[in-house]
Amino acid sequence: MISKIIRLNKQNTTQIEAMQSLYSIFQFNSPLPYMRKMAASPDFLKLVVETILTNKPKLVLELGSGVSSVLVSKSLEKN
Repeated sequence: MISKIIRLNKQNTTQIEAMQSLYSIFQFNSPLPYMRKMAASPDFLKLVVETILTNKPKLVLELGSGVSSVLVSKSLEKN
């Protein structure tokens, strides 16, 4: 039981840190959409953003409809 709580706490901490990182990279005019259930998780989105900012692609095919679309767009604008 305690090991499960510790594992969940670590997972939550990872997500919070990734979310804070995303907010430090970009200036948002409003809060980001909810990032759980069907949406991509903050740690995955941080990886996507870092990949775009590092590799500087000219084109990205993005099939999301929420927070991933917002962050991919912001990443491309930043490049």
